Amino acid sequence: MPRPEHFKVWTWVSWSGNRHSIFNSKVGAQYQPPEHKGDMPRIVEGGQLYTGSCHCGAVTVALSCRPLKESSVEGVVVCNCHICQRNAYVWLFPKAENMVLSGSKADIGRYAFSEGLTSKSFCRTCGVGMTFLMNQPVEDRDLAASESSCRAYREVNTSHPVNARVLHGVDVRKPR
Repeated sequence: MPRPEHFKVWTWVSWSGNRHSIFNSKVGAQYQPPEHKGDMPRIVEGGQLYTGSCHCGAVTVALSCRPLKESSVEGVVVCNCHICQRNAYVWLFPKAENMVLSGSKADIGRYAFSEGLTSKSFCRTCGVGMTFLMNQPVEDRDLAASESSCRAYREVNTSHPVNARVLHGVDVRKPR
């Protein structure tokens, strides 16, 4: 018997090999992406404004950049480091003044890694990774950062990378 088109079926296979299905209409109302609730970034001439959020809406982003539908989008990166692979990040690298991360300090968590030079911001409520942040170098550390980490820090320090997967209406498979 055919299902009505407004029903979507989600199917997964558990570790035991059992197949499970649910109808999203039985789970609750269809997900509505939260609206950006912070300041707006500086608008890029000829650019487009994109907004995005974590799943629960406690943390939002606004980004101004060239339209992402263009076939020659620069700065789209699928990083191969361990944390980016585990979280399936797809990074856009706008200038810092063209990206705004919004949320209370209590809602935005930071996970520092890579010899302390970088961190990822995430929502402390739902866990969604939002942006990539450059930390200020610490001169008096016991362990000095490697030459390659310092070079990467200098190259990326003028941008505020954002996880393209959190942007509403953006298909991360298209801009590559």
